[in-house]
Amino acid sequence: VPGKTGGITVRAAKSAGAGQRLPVQVAVGMEKGAPGLRMVALELVNGDGVSLPWYRRTLRCESGAGEAFIPLARNEAPGVYTVRAKDLLSGAAGEAAVQVNPPAEQ
Repeated sequence: VPGKTGGITVRAAKSAGAGQRLPVQVAVGMEKGAPGLRMVALELVNGDGVSLPWYRRTLRCESGAGEAFIPLARNEAPGVYTVRAKDLLSGAAGEAAVQVNPPAEQ
């Protein structure tokens, strides 16, 4: 490992409606040097603290940065959720809160 991980920054939309895409951006920081290629595990955790396995994915972060989206189910329960990211090499983690709203009426 070329250097010690300085942490992970997770950015997600503040809110998203059920049935919509939730955009997520991840950046892996290093104490020294560039992060290079990093693999980051993403998960979505509901308000009860339960990780929802159908939203888990692994994100390839070229130069330590990556983007993804989480396709929220139309019947996802409204509430505050947490997007968690964990660098698979170092174990460094970060998170962001997001409000999931009821689906938009069609």
